Amino acid sequence: MIRGNKSRSAWIAAWVAATWSGVALAGSIGIAPLRVDFDTNERNSVVRIVNTGTETMTMQVEALDWSQAEDGRDQYEATAEVIAVPPIFSVAPGETQLVRVGLLSDPLPEQERSYRLLFTELPPPLVERAVTGLQIRLRVSIPAFSQAIVVDDPELELIEHEIVEDGRLRVKLRNPGNTHIRVSELTAFGLSLGQDVDQEFRLTSAKYVLSGSSMDFYFDIPPDYSMTRLRAETDRAGVREFDVPDSNARLRAVNEKVGSHEYEVTTVR
Repeated sequence: MIRGNKSRSAWIAAWVAATWSGVALAGSIGIAPLRVDFDTNERNSVVRIVNTGTETMTMQVEALDWSQAEDGRDQYEATAEVIAVPPIFSVAPGETQLVRVGLLSDPLPEQERSYRLLFTELPPPLVERAVTGLQIRLRVSIPAFSQAIVVDDPELELIEHEIVEDGRLRVKLRNPGNTHIRVSELTAFGLSLGQDVDQEFRLTSAKYVLSGSSMDFYFDIPPDYSMTRLRAETDRAGVREFDVPDSNARLRAVNEKVGSHEYEVTTVR
């Protein structure tokens, strides 16, 4: 969200337009690249906007500072550190618009900066609007990063896991390094009562954990399930494996007791 402005945060948070049954989509665009990277040698980039629809589209582009709350929720603020030109433009069907993006601030020595470029389709003049039907305007956001001058080796940490009130497994991962990490997939391995074989639960993520930030991930799991191991597949940190040895030993011991009928166990949480 954008701190201090709830109505504006609601507008920006949904950066990808959604469609519902019976709702006409206002237009279609193609954007390349899908990420912008700045460093000490390259402080300018070009984003190409292609109108793949059948009507002329007018769009606005904004640069936003991007940070994350303790649970990983994205937060946005307007920034003057990145500029996009032109800020408002029209693209005819089949045509391409070049948007030049520049970093105005110097890269930090030991900390990556994170931004979002928000492309929003503007409505046509009132006299040109259709009087029937509902149209959903496109909003597309792409990340932009200003790389630190000295980049740490990417790392990812499992700092917390628990069963929350709605029965889901919450896993909190932290990125202690000074560059972002994109988590593409998480797999939780665990045991339930009476079982000695790990059950796997896979979660497709495609989420960024920004430098110095943490993020919560949620798994739908059966009752009396406890995680014993977690595998995270990432872009920069490779594949990370996390063992939960206390849960592993405890659950297997409990299941052995249950199997031999020495005593009854109703829960392992």
